[in-house]
Amino acid sequence: GENDHHRAEAAMKALALAIRQTARLAGSQRRLWAPFVLVGLVEALLLLAVWLAPHPPFAKVLAPPIRYFFSDRVLPYPAHLWFLYHVIKHTHLASATLLGAFMTGIACVMVRQRYVGERLSFRDALVSRQVRYGAVVFLWLITWGAAKGAIEALVRWAPKVSWFGWAALGLAVVIQMLCVYAIPLTVFKKLSWWRALWQSVLETLRYPLSTLVLVSIPTALVTVFAVVLPP
Repeated sequence: GENDHHRAEAAMKALALAIRQTARLAGSQRRLWAPFVLVGLVEALLLLAVWLAPHPPFAKVLAPPIRYFFSDRVLPYPAHLWFLYHVIKHTHLASATLLGAFMTGIACVMVRQRYVGERLSFRDALVSRQVRYGAVVFLWLITWGAAKGAIEALVRWAPKVSWFGWAALGLAVVIQMLCVYAIPLTVFKKLSWWRALWQSVLETLRYPLSTLVLVSIPTALVTVFAVVLPP
């Protein structure tokens, strides 16, 4: 009824305000970029290691792991160039697991510093130990594993129809919606991983429309990128 309409309108206004404040904060506080720049550097270093793997003297250290997991055929050129392109998803997964989830938590702490009037400091966020490495990494793996498993199941069992790609994308968005609050909750409220997941689901059910918009913005950017630039 009318009350539901007013609640939805208030929620969207609050979401728009949060987006504006976040954009203003990211634009004015360059230190807030530090966690994301660090993850990007780690991902670039992993790609550089793959690039250098066939070259001496790096080959003695870097080639054996690649050879063990992917065989010798990906090391010689030009096959290595093809391998470098396809290994991007592996480097992204590795950097997100080893560092990205933790840096997401650090970014949450830094945003909190700004809103409670503290000095914005990457170092203070690290030494405060507000982010529990094991908890945030485990939550990230659960989110990624749930999305990956659900999409793989659809690939295996769903009929081959034209709308399947959009259905898989929608399923990924729903899973992200249900888990999106888990890392901030475990950082700010010190909840265990399963309590953080449960509270994240409750928050999503409480604010479904604003959460959908929150998750859809980055998902739409990635989708447009994937559609515009073919494999």
